[in-house]
Amino acid sequence: MEVKRIVHGDIKAYFKVLTDSLLSDYNAAMQAEYTSDVLKSGLTYQKKLRNSFGNEGTVSVSIDRFEENHYAASFKSAQGINQLSYDLEPLDNQQFEVTYKEDFFSESKSKSLNYSIMSKLYKRSSKKKMNLMLDAIEKMIQE
Repeated sequence: MEVKRIVHGDIKAYFKVLTDSLLSDYNAAMQAEYTSDVLKSGLTYQKKLRNSFGNEGTVSVSIDRFEENHYAASFKSAQGINQLSYDLEPLDNQQFEVTYKEDFFSESKSKSLNYSIMSKLYKRSSKKKMNLMLDAIEKMIQE
């Protein structure tokens, strides 16, 4: 699933919000205080997540791409691999385009089929959540 939008503001400030969020997640998982210097393509770490039923599981996080204005990560769990990416493309000095993508892959054909069906059923609410998240980031850079 993909959402694109034009953002009015500073592209560097937007990417800094993404960087700060990733660094916060990494520091929480590592239970340490690292600087953004550790963030680069190829970085991997483990983190614990709870599902909606309260069960805890370990997820392996891999930073697939981390360079100026481009960030992509994979989250591997027992269910499969969730991928997300942010691509920021400058349009002029005052605005840029954000492309946010989410996807899921699984070795299990039934899980992949289930995701495909459910993503079609929940497409509207998923896009709404994605847009709310992007709205929140945009609001952060304009404060």
